[in-house]
Amino acid sequence: MKGLLSNKKAQMMSPRKIISWLLGLGFLALGLIPLLNKFNVIGFTLPAVPMLAIWILCVASGIFLLIDAIKEGMENALRIVTALVGIVILAIGTIPLLNQFNVISFQLPAIGQIIDFLFVGAGLLLIIGGFIDF
Repeated sequence: MKGLLSNKKAQMMSPRKIISWLLGLGFLALGLIPLLNKFNVIGFTLPAVPMLAIWILCVASGIFLLIDAIKEGMENALRIVTALVGIVILAIGTIPLLNQFNVISFQLPAIGQIIDFLFVGAGLLLIIGGFIDF
């Protein structure tokens, strides 16, 4: 008897994949729209997003990227890149949260314009992770 996880259709719609795709699309939007606006490709940008929301998205996405790097059947190079981006995204979300609640006393240095490129990369890796089966 085949279990639910052996069914390809059930794997295609697993909650992990859906969350990974949604986080990936969100990060693509957070990174790509400001980049396209800076290069005058589009004439609009995103409204201001509260930093708490971005920090929470970073923590969730960093965890998903680390899970993808550890458990997914990726090639070694993609696994290393996914793990490194996951650690950086997790740090971007975790350190400001811990600092805001006075758990730690230091902050991250200003990373400014590189954040958009990092968000695009994280979004692409999350979408790729949503397509790979365990």
